[in-house]
Amino acid sequence: MKKRNILQITFLALCATLCTSCTNEEETIAPAPPAGEPVLLQVHTGIELTRSAIQGSTDASTVGAALDSIAVYANSATQHSATNNYSVYKWDTSAAGAWVIDGKDSIKLTGETAKIYAHYPAYKMNNDGTADKSSALKPTSAAPYIGSSTIAISVFEKDDVTAANHTITPVDNADKDSGGNDNISGKGKLATAPGDIDYMYADTSTAVTATATSPDVTLNMKHALSMVSFRAYNDGTYNGIGLLTKIMLKNSNNGTALDKGTSPAMQLNGILVKGVAAAATYTRLIGTNDETLVKATTTDIDGKTLAKEKSKKFGILVLPDEMAGSSGTAGADKSSVNVVLTIDGVDYTTALPNTGATWVQGKNYLYTLKLSGAGLSVTSVMIADWTTETAGSDLEIK
Repeated sequence: MKKRNILQITFLALCATLCTSCTNEEETIAPAPPAGEPVLLQVHTGIELTRSAIQGSTDASTVGAALDSIAVYANSATQHSATNNYSVYKWDTSAAGAWVIDGKDSIKLTGETAKIYAHYPAYKMNNDGTADKSSALKPTSAAPYIGSSTIAISVFEKDDVTAANHTITPVDNADKDSGGNDNISGKGKLATAPGDIDYMYADTSTAVTATATSPDVTLNMKHALSMVSFRAYNDGTYNGIGLLTKIMLKNSNNGTALDKGTSPAMQLNGILVKGVAAAATYTRLIGTNDETLVKATTTDIDGKTLAKEKSKKFGILVLPDEMAGSSGTAGADKSSVNVVLTIDGVDYTTALPNTGATWVQGKNYLYTLKLSGAGLSVTSVMIADWTTETAGSDLEIK
């Protein structure tokens, strides 16, 4: 009997030892996260200007919703050379809004410093302003992606099939409201057609870099194109209704002062390559709202100033003569470029003034047009970074 008890005790003790050994073994072999594990690149946008040049904003949610998606690239000697170098980020519309990876491509950072590039749009765009998410807009050359890698771009002249795509829907973007007060909510807005694509690039004047220990980058996006905008008013001497229905911008002869290029492209560093010059003609219809030109109540200077400040603005995105900050020569003579306004069913044509101004990336050139009993004229030109400043005299509508 004693012998049987001894055997039972021995057996129980052995089981306890084995169980303890199994538990200890499981604890000791549990793997810890390996040092130097790749980390996903985190993107933030320090952008100040939004899609289709509709408005400016520094609010992250406004910017994210407007852009929807951006393409991001990484480059380094080995880890981000042939692979691990491209991703699309989309704006998360949830309450916790942020830029998140869109699709299977991602950039995983290591200890190697990667230089970061980005552009908008991430996809090819349709004429109605929507993205074709089945067709990514990527560099025409193979990786590695560097500053001089290029994506194909284009300017939008008009849509011969769907007029709505080159129709500008007016927005309340006059500098003054109907009562002559500052239009605080609408002054910074700019109206363009759905087909206009506001190509942007991440500023690389200061290198944007990331590593696994510093994975967050802020992308300061800049406009790659120039904008040409117009506002028109009645100086009080034109006695018709003054209903504006169409704007055209075109060369006055067979020249190419207004140039769309034959194979325009944008480098990831923002430099534009136009190819051989080619004449462009832009057509914009004005929406069905009542776009009757504001009429000056008096013919004195104050009355005319208030009338044009109460007038809405309409913009067209064009290829610039040169990129911002470059020291190139002045642009082509703008006096060989005509603007044609259809008012009350009649076409009024006037030439742009040759102010010597060069159309530069990211700048908006606002031409003020005056309609009078004698016709149409340009009375001033204003230049700013996607806003408006004066740089010339008004144009007569004739």
